[in-house]
Amino acid sequence: MTSEQDQALIELCRSQIGIRYVYAAMSPSVGFDCSGLTSYVYKTLFNITLPRISYQQAVYGTAVSSSDIRIGDILCFDWSRNDGITDHVGIYVGNGRYIHASSSNRTYYDDCGAVIESTVIFGRSPVVAIRRIIQ
Repeated sequence: MTSEQDQALIELCRSQIGIRYVYAAMSPSVGFDCSGLTSYVYKTLFNITLPRISYQQAVYGTAVSSSDIRIGDILCFDWSRNDGITDHVGIYVGNGRYIHASSSNRTYYDDCGAVIESTVIFGRSPVVAIRRIIQ
């Protein structure tokens, strides 16, 4: 991505912070779940339609390592089962930070969370994949 695209992605992601978590939602007016947020950002900025489910996004695009991560890459997590299957995604915004729609207790049907910005610590966070959508 260009530096202008990087900046537009960061700005769009950060403008969603505070919007409530709603399972299966994918718009600022209703709310977001994790894959709904990533889908919304890529469709809005780049007219790219991502798969709608987090584990499908975990195999979309190109795999990259944590040492090669760039702004806009999708971080894929295994938060709930420890089985290596992606159940949560977020968008990397640089400097070890990512933006994601988080349920407050990381259960699928909890509508109490919101879009937040968090720190990823590779080797300690349950990242199972990093996917690059735009080369």
